[in-house]
Amino acid sequence: IKAIQDLYDSEKLYNAQIEYNVEYLSETAVNVVFKIDEGKKARVYNIWFYGNENVSNEELRSVMRTKEKNFWSVMNSSGMLLRDMVEIDRELVRQHYMSLGYATVEVGEPQVSNQEEDPSRMNYLIRVKEGPRFKVSSISFKETLGLYTTEELAATVALKVWYYFNAPQYRLDILALTEEYTQLCYAVAHDNTMVELNSTNYNVKLTFIVKEASTF
Repeated sequence: IKAIQDLYDSEKLYNAQIEYNVEYLSETAVNVVFKIDEGKKARVYNIWFYGNENVSNEELRSVMRTKEKNFWSVMNSSGMLLRDMVEIDRELVRQHYMSLGYATVEVGEPQVSNQEEDPSRMNYLIRVKEGPRFKVSSISFKETLGLYTTEELAATVALKVWYYFNAPQYRLDILALTEEYTQLCYAVAHDNTMVELNSTNYNVKLTFIVKEASTF
């Protein structure tokens, strides 16, 4: 059923309904009959957001894989909606908010519906609860190897004090620190790296705890 549904999705027949029936012929043989109502081809004409008070619809649409149908749709994939892409869109919207400092953002499961007047036109709605925007109030390092000074480690990471907290960049900073030690033939662990959110003052304390994992 999933394979058949994907085939219809690729042809923009998102309304296809697939059912099956098993006909028992004997103790060792059956017929499987698929009943398919293809429906009409459909494309996404509207992508809407609800609850986004500080980030515009246009900005959020720009980070999504799914795009609204437009004049160029005959030459590209705009307007197409793949079922597996819905969850990816949701995560892309969440990650974008996280990169802007909205560390506690909540993004609801996208809702897809057909327009009553024209079932070939789909609406795509994503609900957002932005929450507060957090800034980095302090960055500290606990380095157990004695190879770098605090100043040298601070220069390695892109996040700085009083920048808005950027969760994706924070993960990249961990990788940057790891790479710095790898160049000296050290494998390091960041198991105890800490992010402390203060929901009263809307700030974040970052602590990078660098300890040796093993040597090459």
